[in-house]
Amino acid sequence: MKHTLYNYKLVEFKVHDGDTLVNCKIDFGMYRFEENVNVRLYGIDTPEVRRNKSQLFPDLEVEAGKLVAKLLSQFIITSYFDPVLQSIKQKSKYSSILGILYLGNVNINEVLVNLNLAHPYTGGKKEKWTKKELNNCIEICNNHLNKYEKDKL
Repeated sequence: MKHTLYNYKLVEFKVHDGDTLVNCKIDFGMYRFEENVNVRLYGIDTPEVRRNKSQLFPDLEVEAGKLVAKLLSQFIITSYFDPVLQSIKQKSKYSSILGILYLGNVNINEVLVNLNLAHPYTGGKKEKWTKKELNNCIEICNNHLNKYEKDKL
C-alpha cells in the first residue's frame, strides 16, 4: 500500500503511553489547527500503561509502560526541536492519526525500537512482552530518566 506523507507541527500534546499521544493540537499550516486529536505512533508497540487480559506479566508491563511514556515525554520536552508528526494518510482502527514522530531529523519511533523500548508493529497479532524484555525496558528507562535528573542539577 502506498502512503502519502504529510508533516505537521505538534503544538500541544499529552503522552498517554509510549506509542500514543492524546489531546493533540496539530498545526496543519495556513492558520489551520485541529484540537483534541489522538496520534498513534506508526510501526511500533510499547508496553501498555493499563492492565489487560492478554498481558503475560501485567504489573511489570504497566510499570514499564509508564516509564516509557515518561521517557518519551522527556525526549520531547527537552529537545531543541519542535515535535513534528509525519502523518500517514490512514487512520488506525481507533480512528487515531497514524504517524512518525520526529525531533529534528531524528525518527523517535525508530529510537524507541532501537532502545528496545518498543516492538516493531504494523498490524495483526502483537508480540507479547517477555519478563526479560520488560525488566530491561524498566532498567533502560530508569537509566535515561536518572540522566535527565542529573542534568537538571
